[in-house]
Amino acid sequence: MTSPPDARWYPLWEAKPAAWARIFAFSYAGGSSSIYRRWQRQLPESIELHPLELPGRWGRISEPPYTRMDALIDDLVPVVRPMLGLPFALLGYSLGALVAFELARAFRREKLAAPSHLFVIARRAPHSPRLAPVLHTLAEEAFLAAVEVDFGGGLPAALLADPEARSLFAGILRSDFELLETYECRPEPPLDVPITVFHGERDPASPLRDVARWAEQTTRSFEMVSLPGAHFLSEAEGGRVLAQMMSAMDALE
Repeated sequence: MTSPPDARWYPLWEAKPAAWARIFAFSYAGGSSSIYRRWQRQLPESIELHPLELPGRWGRISEPPYTRMDALIDDLVPVVRPMLGLPFALLGYSLGALVAFELARAFRREKLAAPSHLFVIARRAPHSPRLAPVLHTLAEEAFLAAVEVDFGGGLPAALLADPEARSLFAGILRSDFELLETYECRPEPPLDVPITVFHGERDPASPLRDVARWAEQTTRSFEMVSLPGAHFLSEAEGGRVLAQMMSAMDALE
């Protein structure tokens, strides 16, 4: 397939004629498909990485954002379905991990192809208890301050310094937090999909005991990889994650 079925969802689309597998990627709250741009450029010609752009941000800022997981997944299935002709993996960072997980479940319910692997970055298991109070209903200043504390820093300082940009970003982030904070993991059998979880040892949003519970969501292999940082990956940590992902994908070929 040389073009995406819907370019709005795939703004960074890059087809590789020699590719034998694809990775569909979802970003953290407040993020966009661009967080995966560096990785996309570093991958070999054998693997396509397709970051998906959700409505309500950046190039899709005029579209209403999703605030409920069921509605998002219902719309994502037909967006990804036409591209399941190759073996594929799902990658999710923080909030994106829940999106990837629920998408894999939806594929199973609809008897579509299963992912060859689920890669999770910086996210507690979907069925683990909620840690923090609800934040998305707070006023802007209190909301941003609470997010900064919960995730151990990492919000873009230059963006927050500009009042107009700050308000725009807060709106995107608030919608994503509503999506996150209204999510409920319904009881379903574990996935028949290997899961690898990357966990920051200093990530206040992802306690080790809750991250480890991802093992309960698979009947296949489970691996948890500890990184020295916090919620947001350093460049070196990102390189380690990418290398480990490629090793897992190579084992499938």
